[in-house]
Amino acid sequence: ISTNTYAVDQQTLFSLKAITSNNTHNNFFIDSSPNSFSITKNGLVTQGKFGPVLGSSSAFFNGSGGLSLPHTSQTQTSSDFTWETWFYPTDQTVGDIALMTKGWSSGNVGGPLIYLDANFVLRFYANNINNNGSWNTFNGIMIATVSRNQWQHVAISRQGANFYIFFNGQLVNTYSRSGNIFYNTNTSPLCIGQGTNGLNSFIGYLSGTRVSNSARYISNFTPLISNTSDGNTVALLNYTNSTLLDVTSNNNIEMLGNSEVNSLKKPFGESVIMLD
Repeated sequence: ISTNTYAVDQQTLFSLKAITSNNTHNNFFIDSSPNSFSITKNGLVTQGKFGPVLGSSSAFFNGSGGLSLPHTSQTQTSSDFTWETWFYPTDQTVGDIALMTKGWSSGNVGGPLIYLDANFVLRFYANNINNNGSWNTFNGIMIATVSRNQWQHVAISRQGANFYIFFNGQLVNTYSRSGNIFYNTNTSPLCIGQGTNGLNSFIGYLSGTRVSNSARYISNFTPLISNTSDGNTVALLNYTNSTLLDVTSNNNIEMLGNSEVNSLKKPFGESVIMLD
């Protein structure tokens, strides 16, 4: 059996090639920050050049789970920080979901939490006392009304006692709060696209999810479509680990269900497509 790969020529209308990095597959997520946190996947979340790609790649969340990063002193801090992500809700997206949180699940007052409510209003919550029955720091302040089938960017920055709330790079409001917005016993993972209990999951696409240990934004800015890691990056998910390409560039390939690109099992070349 030949182990040569096909070359694309003028007679080629369609040629699939599975592209991976780090000898993994598109259900394996990598933190591109210097911390290289281990990313835990819950349910069906896939990534690659499919759907409404922003920059080089995006991740698809189907409402059955999300991603989480382990609890560390870097993801829970009383100092300056920034949380940000691009998000693309689809027609199937419903409200009552967590875009990013550390400590919140439905029925529990925890936080902080970037939350999309049933009326498609994006809100921010935070509480420094575990499940005391009320949000004592930020109680669902409105960020913006969200549109379906569009890329939108949200960012929360803290500099000292000042909190800056941004939507699509525009400063929505500034708030003054002192002290910690993470309750002291919060050892929950940092969750992306789901609540801490794995529920309240997002349906749609995310890209450029980043956590920083500095206030990156204190005035209007232009959100980058692809973030890079620097000395202030705590965690960075650009969702570019692997993808499925038509090498001819004639077709856009979307991976559905549990199909995945895998470089761990291959007859030759770079990788294969696994269909279940």
